[in-house]
Amino acid sequence: MNILIPDTWLREHLQTKASKTDIQKYLSLSGPSVERIYDDEVYDIEITTNRVDSMSVRGIAREAATILKRAGKAATLKQIHFPPIQKHPNKNLPLPEIIYETDTIHRVLAVVMTDVQHLDSPEFMKKRLAEIGVNAHEALIDISNYITHE
Repeated sequence: MNILIPDTWLREHLQTKASKTDIQKYLSLSGPSVERIYDDEVYDIEITTNRVDSMSVRGIAREAATILKRAGKAATLKQIHFPPIQKHPNKNLPLPEIIYETDTIHRVLAVVMTDVQHLDSPEFMKKRLAEIGVNAHEALIDISNYITHE
């Protein structure tokens, strides 16, 4: 499976002064294969299906931090801080009924959303999605696609 990762997005997760060609070279020698760099900005990376931990921007940054260090290049994985999730102050929404059709399901995750507005996505998100070959639709869909890739 191939994924596209813009260099600017990768460097939001990876602290290094390594050049794009160094990142391409050392990743390809020891981990996911960077097949090419489009427009000198977007890595086209082949990832084998047994390495699902590397099928995202964060996963590639983690790989690059480790591989670049072993190659003698300074690199660290940046810490990411997320604001705490807040519950809606006025509503405690019930989860929908979940029907189990098999006994092999042991865990189900769900999020209840309410008062969703169909808004346009921010320009930076549309641009990033376009860089990785994903069409922008509306904020809710685009946020899901963005987070999945990141």
